[in-house]
Amino acid sequence: DLERLALAWNGAEMDILLMLARPDDATGHSGSTDFLPDAAGRLARARGAPDGLIYGGAAIVHPRIFAGEKPEPHSLNLHFDRAIAVGRLFGLPMKGHWITVGTPDAIAAAEAAIARHGGR
Repeated sequence: DLERLALAWNGAEMDILLMLARPDDATGHSGSTDFLPDAAGRLARARGAPDGLIYGGAAIVHPRIFAGEKPEPHSLNLHFDRAIAVGRLFGLPMKGHWITVGTPDAIAAAEAAIARHGGR
């Protein structure tokens, strides 16, 4: 899916392109949904909408979004919101199953999902 993400990139129209996952195709995610795509893949905040998608942790980001920023750690959410405001945050739902393992307790569920999906 990273190859699909790269092929979908259009730096003239996009500041950020996110890899997204459908909640039914996810293991280990306990939060709400993150984004709602329109027909063109442009994103808005889902605000917990049941038909929203989850940010899968991979993105293509144009360096211009960091212009003038201090070189210090900060959340990308600031940049996501700025890109939403100008219609330049896009997303691509991945094909396949997404697994997040944020704690040792999540390892068993992740291993079960891998076995269930044949290691794909």
